[in-house]
Amino acid sequence: MNFTPTIFACSLASLICLAGCAAQKEWAATGGSRADGTVELAYEYGMFEEPQVNEEQGVDLATSMCGGWGYTASQAFGGTMSKCEAANAYGNCLRTLVTRKYQCLGAPGVSVAPQRVPVALPPAQPNPAQPQINLNANTVASGTIQGAPAAQGTSSAPGNAAPVANPNLGNQWHESEQW
Repeated sequence: MNFTPTIFACSLASLICLAGCAAQKEWAATGGSRADGTVELAYEYGMFEEPQVNEEQGVDLATSMCGGWGYTASQAFGGTMSKCEAANAYGNCLRTLVTRKYQCLGAPGVSVAPQRVPVALPPAQPNPAQPQINLNANTVASGTIQGAPAAQGTSSAPGNAAPVANPNLGNQWHESEQW
């Protein structure tokens, strides 16, 4: 019996499995900052995979995300960063995460993303239970408030309005007068 072709075929199959299989990978968005104008993209691959990545797909995805923030384009900057996400008991990496940052280009404009619209509140209505105080230049200069309730012992006639307390005088209480 000749086992040479069988051994050769099994050895070749083992070598192919150990060498890794080419696997097409696509970039996916994993983070970013509108204020900094950066987008982070990533992809994962397994222990026996040889990742094949389309760099143009990454730039297109980053440009699309930047466009949502009002930028016009993007470009990759810096290199890629690889991180082992899962390892076996022998320390071999089973799953690797590869990330890359992209810089948004062009002046940011109006975002096409949904924005929160402020709701206009109706104007406040005066409370009829509280007296209306009208302050104008003449009132402030004369030191009286028109329409304010009169102080005790004074009349509420227009000529006898209550005097305005001056907050700049401070406390007139002296230590010798304390009880």
